Amino acid sequence: MFSDFDLKALKTGMLLNKEIIKCTSSILKKYNLPKIIDPVMVSRSGAKLLEEDAIEAYKELLIPQAELLTPNIFEASLLSDIDIKSKGDIEKAADCILKLGLNAVLIKGGGLESHKGKDFFCSSQGTNHWFCNQVVNTKNTHGSGCTLSAAICGYRGLGFSLFDSINKAKLYIQKALKKSYKVGSGPGPLGHFII
Repeated sequence: MFSDFDLKALKTGMLLNKEIIKCTSSILKKYNLPKIIDPVMVSRSGAKLLEEDAIEAYKELLIPQAELLTPNIFEASLLSDIDIKSKGDIEKAADCILKLGLNAVLIKGGGLESHKGKDFFCSSQGTNHWFCNQVVNTKNTHGSGCTLSAAICGYRGLGFSLFDSINKAKLYIQKALKKSYKVGSGPGPLGHFII
């Protein structure tokens, strides 16, 4: 990818184990561009999505390279050792995660019923901000966290600031949730192709 294209930003997705994280980390160190690290560790339903040794590898090797880390509530709990139950817990967890050496973290609050549509941003430069969007009443939210981090990456690649990229990506998600649809028996996907 790097040899074929002039990449302006990148996003990581699900990385199953320590070996994959180690390999990814060593390659990404060579490149100086915005890195959106989406630590796909625990699904919103609580299912663990990686091997046990991968968590420490994330903390040690990949997270310190992040311009932005985008954990959900469960992943933020895992990374901070804080049982997140409230707004205050989210803010404390973000502070703990920043100590891993990254630039900024955006904790996605949708895992708490009281924080749907609300995500907390905290940066090493001292910026703290709650991004709050309209809650869209749909059960079809499958992939919304991954879509958010991908949209942030896309806007960074277009040259927007990190803060503006998050804001624009949140608005995109809001529109995509309004266009979400049912497929099969579980929660359906977002309507990514918004007109």
